[in-house]
Amino acid sequence: MRKIFLAAINAGIRPAQDIDELKKIRGLNMGCLLGMAVAFLLAILNAVTGFYPLAVLHFSVILVSCCIILLQGRGLYRVAHYVGVLEIMIISCFAAIAYHNSMEILLLLNILAVVLLFEMRREQWVLSLMNVALFTWIRYYNDHYPPLIAQAPFSRHILSYVNGSLILGILIGYYKREQQRNRRQLEAMNLELKEKAATLENLNRVKEKILSILSHDLRQPLASMKTLLSMADDVGPEYFSTFTKRVETHVDNVMLTLENTLRWSYSQMKGITLLPQDVSMEEALLPLPQQFAEQLRNKQITLSLSVSPEYKAYVDPEHLTIVMRNLLSNAIKFTREGGEIRITVALEAEHLVVTVADTGIGMDQEMLERLFDLEQHFTRYGTGNERGVGLGLMVVKELVTLNEGKIRLQSEVGKGTTVVLELSLP
Repeated sequence: MRKIFLAAINAGIRPAQDIDELKKIRGLNMGCLLGMAVAFLLAILNAVTGFYPLAVLHFSVILVSCCIILLQGRGLYRVAHYVGVLEIMIISCFAAIAYHNSMEILLLLNILAVVLLFEMRREQWVLSLMNVALFTWIRYYNDHYPPLIAQAPFSRHILSYVNGSLILGILIGYYKREQQRNRRQLEAMNLELKEKAATLENLNRVKEKILSILSHDLRQPLASMKTLLSMADDVGPEYFSTFTKRVETHVDNVMLTLENTLRWSYSQMKGITLLPQDVSMEEALLPLPQQFAEQLRNKQITLSLSVSPEYKAYVDPEHLTIVMRNLLSNAIKFTREGGEIRITVALEAEHLVVTVADTGIGMDQEMLERLFDLEQHFTRYGTGNERGVGLGLMVVKELVTLNEGKIRLQSEVGKGTTVVLELSLP
């Protein structure tokens, strides 16, 4: 029964219709269903009390109301509007003249239907004036002429007023409910538009950042390497071979920078896929000294690694590799020649704690507060004039957070920086 009711209420609803059109369609369908219910009860009452023509008239109301719902279901909205308005005019006029039962009161309610269903001012005025004219004529006729069929008892006058008031109250309540629902829909749409606007703004920031990186931060080191390689024909092989390791280091730095840029931009636009598993920290960290051997050798930095074979973390192994490469790369970048970097892994409470500490140039409190803020994004040169794009720590924080971990930094100018990671246990 509920499905039939909802199907009748939504007859004629189309996806592309605006809120006002939907309100009209549902309102007319609701009015027809309400009229059918009242007409059915009145038809039974009239049949029992001997008002047979009036009973037939109310049964005709049920049939016409069904036709209006079918017309709306077929998309003939304008025809359905006219049929609904004319139905009330004809039925109320006939009942009022035939029985003097105050059914003409429906003509005044019909004006409300005209205003709600029709948009054109001319149609509203013409149909409203027709209802007022019929109401006035019926009042005059009933005061001067007898009923065409029979005089209705006084109780029928009361029933007409109650019927009209009931219909008016239900329709006003329904339209108020529809208005509240439409307001909620508009609020939801506005919220969705705000979210989309924020997404577009974020994508624009990502685009601008990528263009800035590609146009300056990556082009500059690549141009320097190209210049260096072009000197191969001007200097001897023995002299040029001394630069090859340095070129290799620059290439590694550029590759890491490019990887950070691409990963960060991809995460901002499409998100990052997480595939966590039990990872041996020893297996994950042991390759680091070899990967950064040339950078460590060039700056004569000592790297110490302390990790127990049984320590494991529940993380995405690829994410852990990127995080540790970035942290070690930053530590080397900002540590002076002859400095020291310590990587330790320890078990604390319910977390595995990874600490990367260096004896580098450090940072003040203001720099620490700006590290993870894209709006206040900044970069600075390392102790060996190395340059990055400032996205390494942003990528680190994003990956650590995605793996349900935590990151915190402690730093003091001139004494170094310590990065502490808290990772989940298996």
